[in-house]
Amino acid sequence: MTAATRIASDSQGSERHNIFGKGGNKSQRLRFIQLLESFGWNTIADLIFSSNEIQATRAKSSSAPLFLQPLRAGTQSPPPPTCSLSACIQLLLLAVCIPTTICIKLLGNEFVELLQELGIAFVSDKNNLLVPYVHIFPVTVADKTIYVATDLHPNVLSLTTVGNDNNRSSSLVDNGAVMYIGPDSLALIDHWSSLMASNIKARDIIVDIGVGSGVQALSLIALSSGKPTVKCVDINQRALRFTKLNFEWNNFDEPTLLLGDINQPFGRIFESDDEPKPWKTLLSNSVTCIVSNPPFLPVPIHNPTILSRYGSFSSGGLTGEEFFESLVKLASEVLDRSDPSATLAVVSEFMNPQGDFDLRLSSWWGDGGPARALFFTNEQAISAATYAQRRADSGEETIEWEQHLHQQCINHISPGLLFMKRRGRTGHYETPRAGKKTDEETLVDMTHCLVPKTTEGSIWTPTNIYARSFTRQNILEFLHP
Repeated sequence: MTAATRIASDSQGSERHNIFGKGGNKSQRLRFIQLLESFGWNTIADLIFSSNEIQATRAKSSSAPLFLQPLRAGTQSPPPPTCSLSACIQLLLLAVCIPTTICIKLLGNEFVELLQELGIAFVSDKNNLLVPYVHIFPVTVADKTIYVATDLHPNVLSLTTVGNDNNRSSSLVDNGAVMYIGPDSLALIDHWSSLMASNIKARDIIVDIGVGSGVQALSLIALSSGKPTVKCVDINQRALRFTKLNFEWNNFDEPTLLLGDINQPFGRIFESDDEPKPWKTLLSNSVTCIVSNPPFLPVPIHNPTILSRYGSFSSGGLTGEEFFESLVKLASEVLDRSDPSATLAVVSEFMNPQGDFDLRLSSWWGDGGPARALFFTNEQAISAATYAQRRADSGEETIEWEQHLHQQCINHISPGLLFMKRRGRTGHYETPRAGKKTDEETLVDMTHCLVPKTTEGSIWTPTNIYARSFTRQNILEFLHP
């Protein structure tokens, strides 16, 4: 009864995967969200923990229902749903297949038809089961709920060829999987977005690089008082289609969608015949805010078995920093030099955070002028050996991961957050003059804050209110020195 099993055995799996973001019309898409809201889609914790108020309160301290784990192939499914909300939870979050007759009874004919028309779920001809093909998350930003569609969790897709983009022949991805909502997806939202959003003005330019589902940009504009210009960049065309739909679902103006790889010098406007242009031209040099949840895993890319599990949204190359380095270089060029509040905000895993990270950051920032950086990681970074065990699927893979990390001189890794902006009294910096540069022209002044270890877990743990309390004051001082 798991979607993982059904999709893996479905000869039409890849074709069905590609319908979402293309199916139906606008009125159907908006009607789907209206019905989903009527089922109480933002009250999931109250249903799941109806008999335990303490657990419900703890669960609701997370921005999204990450207390629910999508089911792997062969996992025993929960009992059949008994209400509309439990049916939606099983379909859209747990990736459970449900008999179509039960879905019609609990959700109604219209909703079941919309699921298929929009490419969200399909009826298995052999078993008359409704099989989900995407997740749809309710994400709470302050007191507002936004609705975000993503591709299925790797628990579901790992046995399928759906979303596999590793055999692509070009730098662009046509149908690679779009990143699911995970703890890293929520970290910027929980720690930073609600603090930053009040600063956003109508004339501002927000750029989400490696946009995926668009959740980072959505969380910012959901709380902003004005209507800023929003630009979204991704290498994956499917991700840009998801982003476009997610903006529509939440009644926001369509962003400018830009297709390309920031490791390359050029990108272009998505679904247009325009010639590729330099990124600085596409983004402008007066960007107010860049947000990014970049691919960051230091994957042993020479092992095809390991590589097959990591698509464009997760693999950060051999070092894990391939995308991140290009991101910092681009930010140094396009962040508004006349606006002292213009900020780069990144959630990522960081390699050797207490080693030479500050030196690498300065080298990537290059000629961007004097800058300040606020850097948060866990008080206790994990060792390369522990990291290898967590990433590997077997003892043999653990050894390969360990050898790879050793070759890359990666000794410790920590999840974290990084914020950067230019520094100076006026916030205005000219391009550094040619020749030898002074320390003042090149220096990145970085403050590294170690988030204290608690029983709640990591800085990324969605329910870790202690970590959010720790970061809040430091972030406020960074935003308003």
